[in-house]
Amino acid sequence: MSKNNKIIDISMELSSKTPVHLGDPKIQILSINAGGTQYCKQSLIHINSHTGTHVDFPRHFIKNGKSKNQIPLETFIGKAVIVKVQGISKIEIKNVQKYETEIKECKRVIFCTNWNQKIGKQNYWEKNPEISKELAEWLIKKKIKLVGIDSFTVDNSPYTVHKILLKKGIVIVENLVNVNKIKQKVCEIIVAPLNLKCEDGAPARVFARVK
Repeated sequence: MSKNNKIIDISMELSSKTPVHLGDPKIQILSINAGGTQYCKQSLIHINSHTGTHVDFPRHFIKNGKSKNQIPLETFIGKAVIVKVQGISKIEIKNVQKYETEIKECKRVIFCTNWNQKIGKQNYWEKNPEISKELAEWLIKKKIKLVGIDSFTVDNSPYTVHKILLKKGIVIVENLVNVNKIKQKVCEIIVAPLNLKCEDGAPARVFARVK
């Protein structure tokens, strides 16, 4: 790595205080001593596959959609365009058209809404920014591989945008943080979902490499 490059962690720390979607079980992290008479600290973790920063695989909403092992690993590593859409409740085509050249080149789009800064506040789960159906279809035409957002979801129930993107095999990354710290328009991202034997999704550590 060049001395001029910096790594930014854009994934959420997991703890019992990590916000979970309404109705989902909270994270449990229990300390255990597995060393008998000697000190050997370990942790027992109970977590939903869509808690914290996580990846939605197509099988999450599409019955016969791709699961983890059907997605090329190259999808998770490479250039991404950071689309600044702070203060916009419904993200439309007009809000991203100026990034069109970069979107076509990178095939990965990260939406910076700053919504994660509301974590812990009463209105965190209300009126969150959403990607419009029209924008989702526009992104498909640009042949993107991955969409990320610094909010708990790309859209709310009935999750039309989820279904549009996932049906086309596009991976969704939700609950990103620190995206506002990325000042350049394009950077490299590394998305590392846990190698769990489940088909719907997985918690992930996500990094951005910036200059």
